Amino acid sequence: MVSATVKFFIPDSTSGLCWPGVVRTAREYCDLGTNSRRPFHCTTRGTSRSTVNVPKLARGRLGSPSAQPYLSRKMSYPRSRSDGSVPDLPPSRSFRSSSVTSAASSSVSRTSGFRAATSSSLPPPPLPRPTSSPAGTTNSQYSQSMAKSMTIDEMRQVHQQALREAEAKRTELRLVLASRYRELVGSSDEVIRMKERSQELFDLVHALPGLIDKLSLSSANATADSKDEEKTDAGLTAADSNLVRLRHDLSTLPRVVYRAVDRNDIHQAATTLIQLFALIASQSSEYPLATVLARQPSLSARAFPKIEADIVKDHSGFVLLQTQMRMVFLQVQSLPRHITHIAEQNLLQAASYGDEESFDPNVGVVSSASALSALDWLLTDPQLQQDRATYLVDWYFNSKTKLLASLLSQLAVNTKDENVDDSEMESSHVGTDNAEEILSKIVLVLQYDVILHPFQIFVLRQLPTPHGESNSTIDQIVQTLPPFDAKLIRAKCSKFLAAHLPLIRTKVKSVLVTIAGTTASALGQIRQSLYDKTDGSECRQLLDRNGTCTWEEAVASMVDVHSVSSQTTDSSNRVPVDRQFSLWSALFSNTFSSLVHSLLTTAFQSVHAKVVSTLRALIGNAPPLSALLPHEAYRNALRIATQLDQDLLRVSDDAHELLVHAEEREESERRLKQSLYVQTSEIMGRLICELRRMVAVPESLDAKSQRKNIDATKELIVGRLCHLLKFRLTALPTLLDATSAADPTHHTMGMISYVDLQSAFDLADDNNDGLISLDEAMEAVESAFSGTPFRGGEMIRDTLLLTKTGGGAMDQDPHTAHCPSFSVTLHELVLLTARGLRHDTTGSQSALGTIQLALDDIVGHCFDEWAQYSVSGLVQAYQDCTFDVFASGSEFSEEEWRRIYAPDSTNVSPHVVGAILEIASILNQSTCPPDSLPPVPSSEYASKFGVAQGAIATLRGTVRAALLQQSLSFISSILQTCYGSLDDLDTLTLPALLQVYADVVFLRLCFFERNQFGYDDRAKILVDKSLALLEAMIHSYKNQLCSRFRLDEWEAVSQELARKYSYVLGATDLFTSTLFGQSDANAFTDGHGLDNTSDFGGESVLFHLAPLPSSRRFILLSVQADRSLEEIQLRGKNSREQINFSNSAGTGSGGVMSSGLGFLSSMLKKK
Repeated sequence: MVSATVKFFIPDSTSGLCWPGVVRTAREYCDLGTNSRRPFHCTTRGTSRSTVNVPKLARGRLGSPSAQPYLSRKMSYPRSRSDGSVPDLPPSRSFRSSSVTSAASSSVSRTSGFRAATSSSLPPPPLPRPTSSPAGTTNSQYSQSMAKSMTIDEMRQVHQQALREAEAKRTELRLVLASRYRELVGSSDEVIRMKERSQELFDLVHALPGLIDKLSLSSANATADSKDEEKTDAGLTAADSNLVRLRHDLSTLPRVVYRAVDRNDIHQAATTLIQLFALIASQSSEYPLATVLARQPSLSARAFPKIEADIVKDHSGFVLLQTQMRMVFLQVQSLPRHITHIAEQNLLQAASYGDEESFDPNVGVVSSASALSALDWLLTDPQLQQDRATYLVDWYFNSKTKLLASLLSQLAVNTKDENVDDSEMESSHVGTDNAEEILSKIVLVLQYDVILHPFQIFVLRQLPTPHGESNSTIDQIVQTLPPFDAKLIRAKCSKFLAAHLPLIRTKVKSVLVTIAGTTASALGQIRQSLYDKTDGSECRQLLDRNGTCTWEEAVASMVDVHSVSSQTTDSSNRVPVDRQFSLWSALFSNTFSSLVHSLLTTAFQSVHAKVVSTLRALIGNAPPLSALLPHEAYRNALRIATQLDQDLLRVSDDAHELLVHAEEREESERRLKQSLYVQTSEIMGRLICELRRMVAVPESLDAKSQRKNIDATKELIVGRLCHLLKFRLTALPTLLDATSAADPTHHTMGMISYVDLQSAFDLADDNNDGLISLDEAMEAVESAFSGTPFRGGEMIRDTLLLTKTGGGAMDQDPHTAHCPSFSVTLHELVLLTARGLRHDTTGSQSALGTIQLALDDIVGHCFDEWAQYSVSGLVQAYQDCTFDVFASGSEFSEEEWRRIYAPDSTNVSPHVVGAILEIASILNQSTCPPDSLPPVPSSEYASKFGVAQGAIATLRGTVRAALLQQSLSFISSILQTCYGSLDDLDTLTLPALLQVYADVVFLRLCFFERNQFGYDDRAKILVDKSLALLEAMIHSYKNQLCSRFRLDEWEAVSQELARKYSYVLGATDLFTSTLFGQSDANAFTDGHGLDNTSDFGGESVLFHLAPLPSSRRFILLSVQADRSLEEIQLRGKNSREQINFSNSAGTGSGGVMSSGLGFLSSMLKKK
């Protein structure tokens, strides 16, 4: 058996010190227990865990009689033996202080901790009862043993723990008692109140028989009174009944007013309030407000009795009536202002739509009429009462003005932010729906609140009866309104529409522009929705379903179509006024047309900017003219023309999505085609003006000298592009269709003709060079459009994208910085003024014909400049050689001249043949195989552009004609200079004279007889002048030679010259055939007696030429013109052997191909 001894420390109440007390055993200590028990755990050696119940510390000293025991009676002992006896604890062994400390600290944490610990351990065995010794002795021994086993620190800890637990238990007990007390007190109060109510009920039930007896007695006494007393008290009895009724009304009417105000029933609230004020005014004149509002004649049907004060002077009911009237008036004196405010708010709201989707706009007129009636009833200003009808009408339309202003402000707020982020793109559809909803509300306000409802209220004076309302209420509302003048209402409504429709149209246009920036389909949906809500069949049925009038009747009575249309229609877009007013036509039709026109303007401006920027990049990245390959120039120009054609078709397709719909297809298509016609003409005019300015020739001498140092790359590229634009823009025949132009019989008021504009242009063109400055053009157009609604100066400035200061997008071109001041041609003015000019349907004065003529002028000018630059290298060499021939013929003798130049004087001069071969080489090097193909596939296709297929020249023919004209020009000028410098032909030796004669005849033979292509009509003067010069020189030289030769000798010389001509032409035919055409090898006539019947070969030895090294693509070679960049790069990488071979051949193809490849690569990167 394992025993344990616990030592307890007993505190001194006086000194607060602790000392060891009497050592007690556990059993003795438990006998001192209290009702509060807390177990603490301790561990002894050799035993299992034990639980000791530690009591709370009681007040007083432990040894005093009033002291409570420290520990509870219960204590867990070690397990008993098998025989049932309990082992004794050895007195020498004690609990460890650490075990006691842990037990004390665990008990301090919270009370539930010990309970949990106790419940978690096994239940201890029951304590054995002592059999031999008495209870007191056993407890004493147990306490002593426990006290002996505990130390001072352990006893102090147990003491402090006991104090804390005692205080916690006391607080818990107080809380429990307080809650129980509150519950008990609450139950007692309810019981008391129920008792009092039951007692009152009991008293009333028991007093009821007595009250009935008293009532019967009073009735019997009243019947028994005399007739004199009845006459005396008659007035008093009637006054009592009136007092009762008046007091009842005074208590009932205010409640009715407030209930009506809460239901927003303005009519009932105003009616009841007027009745209440009439009651008050009938009994007393002390209340001015009641007196003024009680004067309504429509509400005087109900009469209130007048209580005479002398009859009931001393009656207590009269005093109560006066007091009640005062109290009620003080209570309701602010209601007129409140009801007026509610009526004003109702008028400021729309009566045509509500928060519910099933709201019927036809019944909203009752709310407006009730509000107007309330305003009329509660009007207290005597000046306004004199003209109540005008006041009510003005207030009504002013409220609708504020309503429209609020809707327009909401529309502006919803579409104010144009910077769309990624998060805002998701809500773009929501913003579109909000805009459509607000526009629908504006339409409903104009239809119902402005036109239909005023007609029903002010003019017709008939209102539809809502569901659940009685006809008497509606009739009462109408009858209370004053009479209105129908002409005044019509004037007010017309002025309202004339003032607000332009504002709404402007705001709607800005909103629609924002919506159009997202998708064209969204704008088309809004257009269709607005049409359905203005002129749609369902909308018309809903407007006519009001039961009192039709929409046509309301419009005819309320709207002055002439005044509204004259003030809402712009002078520049004035159209014939329809007899019937339509909100769609007055508000949205022209707005959408103007919007589409603006969108097309923006779209075409972007197309123009894209084309011009691409062309400038093309010119900037192009290599020099000597390294420019013709197929690359063709491909890049074709890409620009094709992209322009696709952009025009795309803009046209998008525009059709915006405007055309089923109900108004004919009118919308007509307007769309007219707008596309104008915009296409303007963009082509701007583009042609830009292209012409790029290749404009400077006027100053310094600029001309500076121009010589610039190659003709730009002219060649622009010329090729303009030639492709003539026939590659497949969208032009559709966009510039003759049926799309303005019809002279339909809406063409103020438009001028081509002749009028041409007359103004001719007056402004002083020097007849076909160009006028911008200021002159604006003055000419202003004079041409004088007397029309169009402003010519602003039209030119807008179409040319110029600012008011004269600068603009078209003045910022660095490639045209050398050009003179801004100038335009007649063809450009015809296209730029397309919105006010009537074009012909076909011919040169049509839009297509004007574009063709303008492009022809640019093509001719570009290739003339290019040809002039290309042959400029030959001019000086040919001039030097020709001057040398003439000079040496005069200075040297015949033998010396033959020795120096040639042994045979009948050969053509090498510099003449070299010049012709060089010109043919320039032509071959500057063209590619597609240039020889016709630009149109068929005659039907050509007829769409206004030209015949036979009159269309290929690009090779255009380049050839330019080269021939420039070559003939400089050759003629050099020959004329040399021919004019000779005073007498006798100074020339015979070989020199014969050589000059042979050269001149050969030139005439090549340029006029051998040439099978001829010349353009533009060079007719130059060709005639050159031919006359050559004929004069040949005639003069022939006469001089005939004088020096005998006839037989001259015939032999002539035959020899003919043979030599045939030989040279045959030897050079392979090269000159592209320049002059295929030759007739059988015979040709000199025209001056030189006949040749031999063929080119004859008996003479042919002149064999070595192959000419060239990097150019020959015209007859089957080389693909449209190879991709990848193919070129791949072949360039894998063609090392070919490069080595070409280098050994001494060609310069490497640098040329690299330059051309860079040019193409730069364009492909910008795609």
